[in-house]
Amino acid sequence: MASAVLWRRALASAAIWRRALVVAVPVGFMQIAVNQGDVWVGHVLHGAALAPALLVKTLVSPLITVTVSVVSASLEFVERERKRESET
Repeated sequence: MASAVLWRRALASAAIWRRALVVAVPVGFMQIAVNQGDVWVGHVLHGAALAPALLVKTLVSPLITVTVSVVSASLEFVERERKRESET
């Protein structure tokens, strides 16, 4: 089967997205806490307005982690399917 077809199947798989989200969302929130936590706490404690850049960085952190997880799980799926096809 062509690589593009395998990648489309992988990216359309609910199991891959579920696995990626289960792993990536907690890690993404840990990244937020480590990378922007002090700034968020400072803003909350001092009642300061949130900078747009902080909001963007906060939203992008888990998205990067989800993307890496989806690509990793999809790559494993594609490799497994290629191996299975070569054995038949």
